[in-house]
Amino acid sequence: MIEEVGNFSDNGVPSERYLMSIVENPVDFKDNRVSISMLAVQVTTGSIFYDQFDDGYLRSSLETRLAHLQPGEILIPQNLTLETLRTLSAYVGYRIDYDERPEPLLEHANRTGTRVAFADPELSEPADARNFSIDFYTQHRANALLSIVLDLPESVIVALAALIKYLQPFKLDRALLSSAQPAKSRHLFAPFHTQTHMLLSATALQTLGVFQADNSGGSSKDAALQLKELLKPGGRSGGIHSMYMRSGDGSLFSVMDFTRSQFGRRCLRRWIAHPLVSQADLKDRVDAVEFLKHILEDAEDSASPKEYDFKKVLTGLHSKIG
Repeated sequence: MIEEVGNFSDNGVPSERYLMSIVENPVDFKDNRVSISMLAVQVTTGSIFYDQFDDGYLRSSLETRLAHLQPGEILIPQNLTLETLRTLSAYVGYRIDYDERPEPLLEHANRTGTRVAFADPELSEPADARNFSIDFYTQHRANALLSIVLDLPESVIVALAALIKYLQPFKLDRALLSSAQPAKSRHLFAPFHTQTHMLLSATALQTLGVFQADNSGGSSKDAALQLKELLKPGGRSGGIHSMYMRSGDGSLFSVMDFTRSQFGRRCLRRWIAHPLVSQADLKDRVDAVEFLKHILEDAEDSASPKEYDFKKVLTGLHSKIG
């Protein structure tokens, strides 16, 4: 279930991909509208996103979230509508069928694509899911996290409980406790979308070639590499970043990626996927990046580099980079 830590594919998809839990409730039977709740966790980093949204017949909102998070495994209940199953089947690349067998088949074990697992039906009721989650966080003395969990939408808690139960046999449920310290707890559960960011649709991501370019003609990758060569930072910094010059599939992300670490690459991917809408926020982010850039340049140019209080630096930059 868990991939090798720290690797990325050429289009910026992290190998430590998200495990996503989905819950669905009807809104309008006539128009096939539903309310979908989801909670996704990156087990190796403890990154958690949640969301609750209404979706129409085409399930375009669900498709958008799949395109952004690109989960490597999806945990689903056994009462999803046909329209939602079709969308998930299109994403994973094979037909999801409840009738054949309600658990993953042995022949699926070697699949390299997205896997589908089935949630424990005993936790499908909100009251049961809530009590299960309370017991879990109380047992681990994570009271700060528990208070945050209890403020989540009811159906998101159902998705969370399903994830906890699913991860426990693998002893990976502690990923949902990654920041049990009170000061860090409020940053653990993050909403997938906020009013301060744009939400690019799945169609926009595909049309613009943000994370995956259309290489059917074979020319887009060559053109992208030429553009990246032009954008490469000059001087010594350019040499440092040259390790990335042969990577990429011609996507916008691969052209813009001059990061030096996996953390930086994850951060860049998040920024591209969720562009800021406020000019002031954009300026703060640019200022923060420039400040860090100058610190690195000073360290490289000085025989005895200055000592920085990085704890103070990171505290001051948190609101600007987040």
